[in-house]
Amino acid sequence: MTKSTQRKKEAPKIPFDMNGYRKVMKDFLHDVPNQDVFWDALDFAEEAHDNQWRKSGDAYILHPCSVAKIMIEEMDISHPEILAAALLHDTVEDVEEVTGEVVGERFGSYVQAIVEGCTKVTHVSGDKQLTAKRTHRKIFSGTSRRPEVMLWSV
Repeated sequence: MTKSTQRKKEAPKIPFDMNGYRKVMKDFLHDVPNQDVFWDALDFAEEAHDNQWRKSGDAYILHPCSVAKIMIEEMDISHPEILAAALLHDTVEDVEEVTGEVVGERFGSYVQAIVEGCTKVTHVSGDKQLTAKRTHRKIFSGTSRRPEVMLWSV
């Protein structure tokens, strides 16, 4: 076997239909006040995850957009700041330039607290089991400060 045949074939990239997503979310949010924070977070997350792809080939933005859509469609949660946090939760984990502080400055301390509460522990050396324990501890701690954090675990 040559090196080229040993490599796993890369999954084809599957773009996300952002225009379709915007239309669906606009219908859900049509009468919700203060929805600007949601749309700003969507623009921010889309830009932050630009040209990021999952191993499956899906655009990275698919997951946070799906979380926000599930929250409003299936859980009847239409609070714009909670939905904004859903869109932003992966940016802190997966985009080096985005920190909790950046989220707080742009979207406020409420969104920041939710995002930080549900963000996995990253950049820690050690075994996977210890990292998982730290992540769970962080999520439970975040939930005690902001119960909305638990929505990601439901």
